[in-house]
Amino acid sequence: IESVLADKLYLTGENIIRDPGKYKRARFWKKDPLDIADDAGAAFLVFGHCSYTPLQDTLYECSIAIDLMDVNDGSVVKSWSLSRRGDLQETEMNDTITRSFLPPLRKQISRRILAQSPQLFTCRLCISGIREYSTYQSIVTSLTSMDSVEDVGLRQIQGHEICHDIIIKGSLEDIMDNLKARQIVQMDIETTPGTATIRLHSHRL
Repeated sequence: IESVLADKLYLTGENIIRDPGKYKRARFWKKDPLDIADDAGAAFLVFGHCSYTPLQDTLYECSIAIDLMDVNDGSVVKSWSLSRRGDLQETEMNDTITRSFLPPLRKQISRRILAQSPQLFTCRLCISGIREYSTYQSIVTSLTSMDSVEDVGLRQIQGHEICHDIIIKGSLEDIMDNLKARQIVQMDIETTPGTATIRLHSHRL
């Protein structure tokens, strides 16, 4: 089942270390899976066990329990356990059971990678209804103070509306919710993929 899982992860774009033994260094003799993964340069370790229990005639139960571990700090990112009964051949059962937890496994890997090295996105942000420069500056300052905002650059000024290119990591919607919660001024915010529009009210809170 290990090779089946490795094949499936490889086919979905993950970089799989097939033979960690060839990366052998001083600690390899300890045989600790986490040490082996670290010595091989892996970011994550999938560690666990699988068992087949005969029930009757051709019917048996396949049980699997695995941990996704972050090799850098040794923490368990997520654990799964599954059990399936059937009269399938071993290769078919391996295929069936790995398909069951492959999507959530890959989702956790992606989340962890993004948390460690978030991808940057450039979005459009337009602020309309600006009557006071101090209010506008407070909004921009608040945005740039957020960890998930890398930069707010001026793009276009037209009347009482100013548009920007905002470079972010994570969710634009979450950033806008955070901004609104700071209660700088009454505002309506509309977000669509890659774009946010802020409409300011004429009076402060």
